[in-house]
Amino acid sequence: MKTLTNDQFDDLIRDLYFSWSKEYRAAFRKKRPRGMYGYRIKLTDQLEYVQMDLGHLMLDGKTRESLVRIKKFLDLQKINLKSALEIHFVGGSPYDVIVHVNHLKEIDFSDTHGLVGYDSIHIMRRDKRWTQKNADKIFQDIKYDLKFDGSNFEPASIDITNGDEISGLSFTECNID
Repeated sequence: MKTLTNDQFDDLIRDLYFSWSKEYRAAFRKKRPRGMYGYRIKLTDQLEYVQMDLGHLMLDGKTRESLVRIKKFLDLQKINLKSALEIHFVGGSPYDVIVHVNHLKEIDFSDTHGLVGYDSIHIMRRDKRWTQKNADKIFQDIKYDLKFDGSNFEPASIDITNGDEISGLSFTECNID
């Protein structure tokens, strides 16, 4: 595992982030509905969250492996990405942030709660429909993640919505302490 100098690593991360944010801003502006209220706040919140998450991802060390992991993370954070899970963390600060992952294990729910303080989680997928068995497993995985870091996870409700193109799994009014 080759370690980069602090300056090299920081320069590469900065370049990756600025390149990603430029592309994200352009896609966001193109996608937003005409007259969308608060789009600048939504865009700023999303950019702020990704910056916070990058800072957290950098804690693993300034290595080439970390750089590759960070690049993969940024590559997934796109507007209208069709192949990934889309996770909305709602009710914190920023109020609503979106994370795209290929697998749920790629996101740390406890760390994300520490960053934004959400109280609801909405997970969307396009590849298949949610079943009660899937929902129960996801609930247990999230509960374990938070319990591992010393927090409890008790949502007021768990809802499954299966549509024609997208299916959603929601954990709302979560008590996380």
